[in-house]
Amino acid sequence: MHRVGGLCVSDFGYDQERFNGLQERAYSLISDVATVANNLGFRSHQTSHDFEWVSNKGNSFTYRDPRSLETSDLMQVKAFKNGNLHIKLNQDFLCRLNVEFGRLKGWIKSPKQGADELGIELGVSEEAFNQNLQIGHDQLLLITTNSSK
Repeated sequence: MHRVGGLCVSDFGYDQERFNGLQERAYSLISDVATVANNLGFRSHQTSHDFEWVSNKGNSFTYRDPRSLETSDLMQVKAFKNGNLHIKLNQDFLCRLNVEFGRLKGWIKSPKQGADELGIELGVSEEAFNQNLQIGHDQLLLITTNSSK
């Protein structure tokens, strides 16, 4: 990804430490990808603060599959001083992301259409279709605050 933020090149210690060696834009982008992955069932174990960021050195964000309980790479990220990031995404996550994005945009109307349009197995599309994290009525009380305290 060209010019989305990379390694911090400032000489000031505060700038270097604030996002653990990343530019703020890179830190935000990586955090946003991790949030989307979490909403689609790929909860990462790491944040950008867990890594030492060195130019052209990859860092692997992992997640634990809730069904198999195996740990796998969610994404591998390399940051560069020229403001670029290289991100290699887990193919299962990318597949689920494409199906759900297509559904939300109205381009994909059913799991079958998702499988046909994206060239994936029907079971994969069925598993991904309409599976983003949703807050239901039974969870609303959990996110409200008591303002009388």
